[in-house]
Amino acid sequence: ARAALRARHGIDPGVVLIGMVGQFKLQKAYARAPLVLAAVKAAGVNARLMVLGGWDHAWGSGRAAYEAFMRAAVEAGVVADIICPGAVTPAQPYYAAFDVLLNCSAYEGYSIAMLEAQQAGCPVVASQVGGAGEMPGDLALIDPPDDIGAYASAIIERATGGARTLPPKPYAPGLLPALWRLLPAVPRAPDETHTGALILTQSLERGGPASALTRLAGALPVARKLLVGTFGAVLEPHAHALRAAGTPLLAGPSQDVTAQAEAVLAWVRRYRPRTLCFWSVAPELKLLLAKLFETSALRLVDVSPGPMLFDELAAAQPFARRLAFSAAQYFARLDAFVSLHKTGVAPKPARNIVAPLGVPDPPAFVPLPAPWALPARGFAPELVVGTICRLVPDKHIEHLLLVARRLRKLVPGAVLMVVGGPDGQSVPYAQDIMRQADAEPGIRFVGPCDDPLPYLRLFRVFLLTGRRQGCPNASLEAMAMGLPVVAEPDGGVAEQVVNGETGYLAATPEAMARRVAALLRDEPLRARLGQQARLHCRRNFSIDTMAERYDKILFMSG
Repeated sequence: ARAALRARHGIDPGVVLIGMVGQFKLQKAYARAPLVLAAVKAAGVNARLMVLGGWDHAWGSGRAAYEAFMRAAVEAGVVADIICPGAVTPAQPYYAAFDVLLNCSAYEGYSIAMLEAQQAGCPVVASQVGGAGEMPGDLALIDPPDDIGAYASAIIERATGGARTLPPKPYAPGLLPALWRLLPAVPRAPDETHTGALILTQSLERGGPASALTRLAGALPVARKLLVGTFGAVLEPHAHALRAAGTPLLAGPSQDVTAQAEAVLAWVRRYRPRTLCFWSVAPELKLLLAKLFETSALRLVDVSPGPMLFDELAAAQPFARRLAFSAAQYFARLDAFVSLHKTGVAPKPARNIVAPLGVPDPPAFVPLPAPWALPARGFAPELVVGTICRLVPDKHIEHLLLVARRLRKLVPGAVLMVVGGPDGQSVPYAQDIMRQADAEPGIRFVGPCDDPLPYLRLFRVFLLTGRRQGCPNASLEAMAMGLPVVAEPDGGVAEQVVNGETGYLAATPEAMARRVAALLRDEPLRARLGQQARLHCRRNFSIDTMAERYDKILFMSG
């Protein structure tokens, strides 16, 4: 296209061709362009100017703009170096013929021509007005917009820079067309028929988020209109709990964030909730839905462990840039950001609410685990300690190996049981940990379970390792069972465990092993801390307290 078009218009290969694309209008300030061309030529550059755009139209004073442009060209002595083919369709091939695209508008929106030029690898020199400062790519922006010398210098620099480099293919090219397709389905002004809350969660598998959600559904007042939408697997115990609570379970697609957003819009149209709540949802879906509902009065709430979400949003920056919706804009759109602990609040302008999770009191009788899950024959029941967690890197499972090794030396016969399995991305990590555990007689990996209470009844002390913790259910369940907790001081755990009263906070595996050994050796101390842990959990982390907090957050009650 470059060779054919330049030959058609008699432009030699050595000529710098400055291109402009757009109808003649007064706000485009085209009269500046001949002065820019004259300044470029005065610097010794053989250049010409081509304007693709009509002037015979009824809007924008087209004829007046064209006459002012040509008068400026005559006065600057460059009229012979200007080519005006008129309105050309399509204009895209001409970006290959241009050496630089010039936009010297006094007023501008978000220029399609500038986007097209960048996509063709054509350098852009533009006035810094309107949306120019928000455009992607490496543009030369001129401020003030009437600085003719600055335009000329930028054109000489950009147009003679050597071989043209095409930009990389855009991230998620189908995202913006999907966004425009979905926008008409967004309810703008919810009315009195919009009631209740729709909670979105990625899946309802094993783990704290799913357990906390199903418990909350069962503890909320029965009159509340609550729905749960999920995009992944659902374990039968969780589905059963939601059915028992009378909470409808909606299933969406497991892949394609735009298809998931479309499903959410359909649910909102059908069930007319007043509040949409994100409960362990992928950051891309959160960003897309917040963008869609940016001007809607539908309430948006994010229940988050805090630092983990911040890391996820940082990793989703390419998606956010493509969507033109930053993390700061996301937090500003939320009606409430619910952190599970005090140190997990979001930066301003988020509307922060701290609302820890809660657990119910255990039943009066809890059986022991199945015989196959118990330690080897001859184990000492009073020397069993354990943890219940997912086998993922954030949980620092490798620290448990060090604890078990050190504990075995301090208390011969002590056994550390690890209950839980990996998620899909952490299988290699878990396999490597378990291979290392083969050489450690003091640690036993049991695998995942649906009911943690039998294991908690077997344990004498509960261990918790990991970073970026929110408000772990496992440690609360252990405290409710009357177990002292020894944990790494991270996130919400430091707010659950009162050091020296309900357990101990220990920063290293060696310190954890020493604390556990002291508790195993001192039964009165263990009983006292366990009793205080139970009372602390009832006062501050009960399921009734959690339901009361979230009833106000989701349904604006009270």
